[in-house]
Amino acid sequence: IDAFLAGYDELLAFHRFSEAYHYGRRILHGPNWKIAFDGYVDFYHLPVLHKNTFGPDMSPDAVFHRVGPHQRVTGPRQRWDRLEHLPEDEWPLDQLTSGVWSIFPHGSIAGFEVAGRRMYQIARLFPGPTPETSITHLDFVSLTPPDDEFTALIEKQIEFLVHVVQDEDYATGLKIQKTLATGTRPELFFGRNEGGAQYVHGWIEKILDTPDDELNALFTSGFDPTRAS
Repeated sequence: IDAFLAGYDELLAFHRFSEAYHYGRRILHGPNWKIAFDGYVDFYHLPVLHKNTFGPDMSPDAVFHRVGPHQRVTGPRQRWDRLEHLPEDEWPLDQLTSGVWSIFPHGSIAGFEVAGRRMYQIARLFPGPTPETSITHLDFVSLTPPDDEFTALIEKQIEFLVHVVQDEDYATGLKIQKTLATGTRPELFFGRNEGGAQYVHGWIEKILDTPDDELNALFTSGFDPTRAS
């Protein structure tokens, strides 16, 4: 597990999940897990696919920080320059831990603000009973202890996020799945602005081609499929 995480767990520890309170779980059904997971590592689709929810306020640009097969995606327009003249011990953790953190091959952690306090959506995607289906466990946690007012706000945010994932992301993924099933196109290409999905699928392919006794070395090798020739 240490080789697989390649130090990524040390970064995730700054979220303090061991101190978090669990606010609920939702089970969602979607397309093939790889198609579904593409949306969790991509910002390019946000302003278009989510135009009726939070998309208009989002940038399609993305910056990736990668550790082993895992990656964190943030927006380049975050005001990191505000930290330049501050001592490191004064840098706000909420800013340092922002973005969407994916744990290869099927986990995603996204933070949201609710009444000025942080909550997290933790997604775990699993293959469904057929290749065209998947099952997603969405767990919602926060470092804020539950009370009636905050719990009500969290519940409202949960229902919003479930709508976004189920009715926008997965509904589109199911259409993609249906189109692929026709066999009209034997292959598809990721664009340069879809680096997150390139990275995930590149790692999946590399792992399938690597003998089991060489995997530990692979995880810590610095392999980057988006830069491979």
